[in-house]
Amino acid sequence: VLEITPFHNNGTRGSMNHLLRTPVYNPSHPTEQSSPEQCPITSLEPTNTLGCSCTPL
Repeated sequence: VLEITPFHNNGTRGSMNHLLRTPVYNPSHPTEQSSPEQCPITSLEPTNTLGCSCTPL
């Protein structure tokens, strides 16, 4: 109908795979090495600026 030829697939799974009724690829993510409780945020101000001189927003 639209006379559009598809572009060659480079082997990627595609960003719309999760919208399929039965997705072809369902990734399994690795488990976290540490829980969030082990690394609490004590301050929003960094202790080391790493040489950055940008002003905070």
